[in-house]
Amino acid sequence: MKVLLITVGTSAITNSKIGCAPGNIDNRALMDRVSNFRALPEAKKNMDLHKNLFDELLAGHRGFWAARPEYTRAMGNRRRTSAELVSTDLMMRRGSRWQPERVALLHSASNEGRFAAMLNQRIMQELWGAVAVEIREIAGLDENLNEVDENLRTCLTDTIRLASADDVYLNFTGGYKGVIPFLTVLAFQRNWKLFYLHEESQDAIEIKLPAAAAPAGHPPAPVVRHFVVL
Repeated sequence: MKVLLITVGTSAITNSKIGCAPGNIDNRALMDRVSNFRALPEAKKNMDLHKNLFDELLAGHRGFWAARPEYTRAMGNRRRTSAELVSTDLMMRRGSRWQPERVALLHSASNEGRFAAMLNQRIMQELWGAVAVEIREIAGLDENLNEVDENLRTCLTDTIRLASADDVYLNFTGGYKGVIPFLTVLAFQRNWKLFYLHEESQDAIEIKLPAAAAPAGHPPAPVVRHFVVL
């Protein structure tokens, strides 16, 4: 099975232009509510307490993706939705030969992380209804490095249940930086593909780590291949 793993940041909540689409709608009241939400203690960021904010943000993302293709493809409009949605849409809709059958959104063990993952999930399900989109939490980022590594491996093998024959692609576009080094090591060990796209770029970057052993004392040099997906 073709599986896409996406590290999820908080851009689905925090990007400054969410709610402005499809025109130039004044979103200052929405951004004020986002700021108030983010300032709350963690225990008060429970999704059940902020369903209205979730619905407003969801409507903002929907407004963007309901616009014409020339609007959603314009680089100047990308902060009107999330980094995860922009990069995955480019891969799936703009000519990439690799099309996932299953997507797993990997978020941190925080209410904001889950909030953002849920927003991305809802829009992805609406855009690509034939693709299974799952949310998976990776715990342990506040613990020592060994625990992070163990939690990540447990998540990938027990929670996401990847099969050895799965064709796995990683999208690092989201700002989930704490887990990226560990995923990179696993990608090298398991011959997965790494994918990255910056919000201000029109090129996808595939970083392919060679499986051949490096000379003693030298790490393997990554091979970086750029390919246009627009």
